Amino acid sequence: MNAAWVLDFGAGRLAAVAHRQQLQLLHEPEVHALAFAPAHAPQVLIWGAHCVPVLDFGRWCGEAPTGCTGTVGIYAYLPEGGGAHRLGALWLAAPPTVVQVDDERACELPAMREGWRDACLSCWEDDKRGALPIFDLGRVFEGRGAACRRKPRGDPPQERADGECWVPQITVALEAASL
Repeated sequence: MNAAWVLDFGAGRLAAVAHRQQLQLLHEPEVHALAFAPAHAPQVLIWGAHCVPVLDFGRWCGEAPTGCTGTVGIYAYLPEGGGAHRLGALWLAAPPTVVQVDDERACELPAMREGWRDACLSCWEDDKRGALPIFDLGRVFEGRGAACRRKPRGDPPQERADGECWVPQITVALEAASL
């Protein structure tokens, strides 16, 4: 069994991330709007010496915005292909809770969460909450999801040489941070 954080994006939207990926929770943090940022990540926050993009997961996956503005979770992830850890932040409706995840409880992603498939590593059945997708935060923060297939506010998504879609502002903000 492994520990995971259950993230609440509001309106019954829940997902899990690895326990070690959550670095800090901030209540009502000071965020700054980014000109020409995509609609799903219109803000950044300064965390220590890092400029961290703040993402609205509802918009990222093509659903209604989360509407969350009070709690932000800061997360670390490894980019695809290796390299140094990178940082990203997510608006949350409530503080995350810890659960124990067991491989024996693996299940299919529910049809109602089809827009989340791009972000998921797997899905796990929780007795209280039902199916909980387990996110690959690299896919979320590096723009490999539904938001890349729609026209965001500001700069259009760009195709990388490997065919993946990325949003320039998020990538630049993350690479500029001394991780």
